[in-house]
Amino acid sequence: MHRMVVFLVLLAVKSMEALQVNYESRGTVDTNVGNGKGSGNGMNIYRVGNGSACIVWNYDVYGADTSKTRTRELADLLAQKGTQVTSMNRS
Repeated sequence: MHRMVVFLVLLAVKSMEALQVNYESRGTVDTNVGNGKGSGNGMNIYRVGNGSACIVWNYDVYGADTSKTRTRELADLLAQKGTQVTSMNRS
């Protein structure tokens, strides 16, 4: 538990740093998942890392797929600690 608290504090500090404009994410994006109707209204799911634990990471007010957000950067940071991280965004 103590390690998780320390990690969350480090994550909060990381989120206060300047946004990297040219950040290249490390994961993959599965597009149009879960609709089943073929109309293009499914979800885009960003996946990174692997492990027995999975974190469902939510995006900020700007959405998951814009240059104004660090959603994927922080998901990649969490994945470096040995977890799988997924982040969903409406397509």
